Amino acid sequence: MYIRILSFKSVRDKEHIEIIELYAGEMEFNELAQKLGRSTRTPYTHVHRHNDAVKRSGFCAFCRRAGGEFENKQVFKRKEVCLVDQRKHVF
Repeated sequence: MYIRILSFKSVRDKEHIEIIELYAGEMEFNELAQKLGRSTRTPYTHVHRHNDAVKRSGFCAFCRRAGGEFENKQVFKRKEVCLVDQRKHVF
């Protein structure tokens, strides 16, 4: 009988908060992954889960459990915004 043991690192609440804070601080997914020793999919997934949870229920459970400052805020990359002719132009 052959038993295959799968090993993976799950993200704890504190690491989730670190991902969210670093992303909000303008760090890219690939930079986050390298800093945390994870695949680029991990920070991508957590940022999207975070934003979906905040949009859906008004808070992120990971952040709430660990006391994160972005508990009830979605995080996005800042973009340069220029107001021209009363319209928004994003660069």
